[in-house]
Amino acid sequence: MEISETDRAILVDSGHCNGGNGSGQYLVIVQGGAARVVTDAEIKDMSFLASNMYLDGDTLKLYGSRWLKTDPHCCPSKKATLEYNLKTHRHKFINTGDNKT
Repeated sequence: MEISETDRAILVDSGHCNGGNGSGQYLVIVQGGAARVVTDAEIKDMSFLASNMYLDGDTLKLYGSRWLKTDPHCCPSKKATLEYNLKTHRHKFINTGDNKT
């Protein structure tokens, strides 16, 4: 996703995580010509997996599924938004509803 003319946010899916549902993700931010993997945003198997993202000012918003501590590996119980501030590098989760199909 384009953040600015030169900066990008990239969500990389990985298919070989240990345990869980076999899915994982990495969020990579490219700013000022330097790329860094965001390691503190809890984007991983059995925590949060994003399905899409968009930019809202200085905040990158990722929508997806969130596991609660009692959820089985197969089935995250909540839909959530992870808001990641591109200037402060801080994040927060907002649960947006149940993950029912």
